[in-house]
Amino acid sequence: MKTEQNAKKKAYYYLPFAHGYVPTDGKGVEKLSQYDFEKLGFKTITDEATTFDHLDGKTPPDGLVKNIFETLLAAAKADLQMSHSSVPFNYQQLLQRKT
Repeated sequence: MKTEQNAKKKAYYYLPFAHGYVPTDGKGVEKLSQYDFEKLGFKTITDEATTFDHLDGKTPPDGLVKNIFETLLAAAKADLQMSHSSVPFNYQQLLQRKT
């Protein structure tokens, strides 16, 4: 596996499939279960739906769907990839949708 060094001469493995680096000493690396959703970055959203008609196309989303869209909007705003720059706008449009 290819290794590279930073300015402080610390060695890292380059992972091309992840576009990232892992320290060769293994410090700071944690083995995760595929089912540990919280450590994988998932968030739990709890809400009770009053109706099953969440997206009728006429009113802005409310309750659970609104919480999901707001969470996705916050994540999209934190994303620094240039190719994803229009995503926050799209979620904002869904939250404000009125027809």
